[in-house]
This record gives sequence, C-alpha cells and structure tokens, in this order.
Amino acid sequence: TEYPHETVYKGAAGQEVCAPIINQAAGTVTRQSRKQIVVNGVEQFITECKPDTANIAIQSTIDGCDNPSLWNHDLAAGASYGRERFYYQLDGVPQYVTECQDSEIAYPHHVETTGWQNHDDQLFSYRLTTVYIEGTPKGRFNIKTSEVLDGEVQTPYIYLGQAVEMTGEVEYEGCTKFAKTANVEKHKR
Repeated sequence: TEYPHETVYKGAAGQEVCAPIINQAAGTVTRQSRKQIVVNGVEQFITECKPDTANIAIQSTIDGCDNPSLWNHDLAAGASYGRERFYYQLDGVPQYVTECQDSEIAYPHHVETTGWQNHDDQLFSYRLTTVYIEGTPKGRFNIKTSEVLDGEVQTPYIYLGQAVEMTGEVEYEGCTKFAKTANVEKHKR
C-alpha cells in the first residue's frame, strides 16, 4: 500500500509542528517541516523536523515599543534612546522574536527654563528646568518638568543698594505724627 507524503508546517490547530530556527546574528529565520502520511484517517509523522532551504528575513519595528516613558533617558549623556523589537512575517502575521529593547536611535535632549525656585532668606535662586525630546512617535515628551536638576548652580540675587522704606507703624507726639522707617537692602532676583 502506498501513502502519499505531505510536507506539513502547521498542525490542525494552526500551530507550528516544529519550532523555527532563529539566527539573530544572520538576521534570518528558517522554518522547519515534517513529512506525514494518513493511514486509516489518522495522521502520522514519518520524519523528524527538517529545516527549509529558504530563509525569512528578521526585521525591526517600533510597534509596541513607542512609549517614550519606557525608554532609557540618559540625562548625563543628554540623549534618550528609542526602543525596538524584532520579528519575521509568517502568513502575513508578525512573529516577534524579541521583547522591546534599546535601539540605536538617539533623541537629543532639549532644555528650557520654566521658572525659578527662590530662596529669599539666602539671596539666591535655582533655575527650574524642563528637559524634553522631540520627534518621537508620540511627538514631544517631557523627561523632567520644572525641576531643579542635579548639579544646578545657585544664581545669586543682584545687590541694588540700600533704601529707606515705611514700616507702616505710626507714632504720635502730641499733634505731630511720626511714620517709622527702616533701612533695607534691595536685591533683584
């Protein structure tokens, strides 16, 4: 009795009968198959898994990895690194071979002053800074928002000189009204 041989890649439920061979260094995926026969309505494999001669290219994508809040933000280097993952196409459906990981795409940090944190009792201020990146898949993304960054130097107030100011207190000596004054130093923030 002769039974026709059939090359099978997927089982009846749609799952691969053999795990594909993934070679990330070469950037390829090789599918594997088995030969089967049908005897009295029952499928039986007659070979072990065998790699194909054709390869499928591994590609990169940012799909599922495009959230800048999950990226690596290196403030010391002044850059943020996007993320990507690798996949191959099988029957029009992406099959992912890695999780999201840092890519080589760097986004330079931009800095803007958004205000000042004043220390009037000590006559200096710290600059409040927003650090952000642009051009991400989601547009502009703020890494730090109106914060005093590590290593920020104190900006001293500028001395303008002394002045006499009214204190708001009043004294009377008979019919004469005396308004109290005080000598004050003037500084510009």
